[in-house]
Amino acid sequence: MGERRPFAFMLGAGYTVALVLTMGLALAVTQAIRAESDRDLVTITACYTLAHFAVLFVAIRVHEPESSLRAVMGLRRVGVVAAISAVALGAGLYPALARVDDFFSSRFPTDDKSVEVLNALTATPTIAARVVLVLAFCVALPASGEIFFRGFVYGSLRRGRDAGLAAAATTAFFVLSRFDFRAMGSLLALGAALAFVRTRTGSSLASFFTHASFYVIPLLPLARGGLVTDDDAFTLREVSVGLGVAALALVTLQLTSTRSAASIAALALDDE
Repeated sequence: MGERRPFAFMLGAGYTVALVLTMGLALAVTQAIRAESDRDLVTITACYTLAHFAVLFVAIRVHEPESSLRAVMGLRRVGVVAAISAVALGAGLYPALARVDDFFSSRFPTDDKSVEVLNALTATPTIAARVVLVLAFCVALPASGEIFFRGFVYGSLRRGRDAGLAAAATTAFFVLSRFDFRAMGSLLALGAALAFVRTRTGSSLASFFTHASFYVIPLLPLARGGLVTDDDAFTLREVSVGLGVAALALVTLQLTSTRSAASIAALALDDE
């Protein structure tokens, strides 16, 4: 492995800005080519994913030219218990954070055009549309976000720094990359949970499990031919049960960080 160059917080911020600009450019170009592209989930997902990997490619070439891609992206083995806990954390958090989003949306309503676009993106009139929606929200979008933020950015910031400090900065960059004041509360909580998983398991693969399972919950009705669950559809009981599951998952992840061979080995790599 070659020399690993220092990575300042401002570089993390700079690459986050570059990511946002690249996504904006990609979306603008596709919309100029086809006016209705902003209502096409395949196009939106492709722009989002390609932007992450384009900026990641440049960052790796500049800062980690001799390192293995797997190491740079934090793709390390995850123990079975840690993996199950990571999935439970994401699924457990969704009902509560959906209600948080609903709270802010009710006080700061989204304009009619944005609602129309969102409805078009999540419409599932066919089986193919359902498959695309699931692949987008449970595979492509979480994977690209985790590889970029909890993989490259966190791993780079972690060198020579406390894990908590690197996690806090990574969470801030993650929230800013998706800036939406109506979703700031849920994004901050989700980002913190994803960063916690990364710091306890040493793997961006584990945080991907959390991120993916978070979006599985509102998509579950699709398996029965229903519609995506609305944010305000979760009852107080469901929110309470979800938070209980999430709390148990957090405790389990904390315990496995010092008892799981996979987590110990992965975390040792972060300390190098």
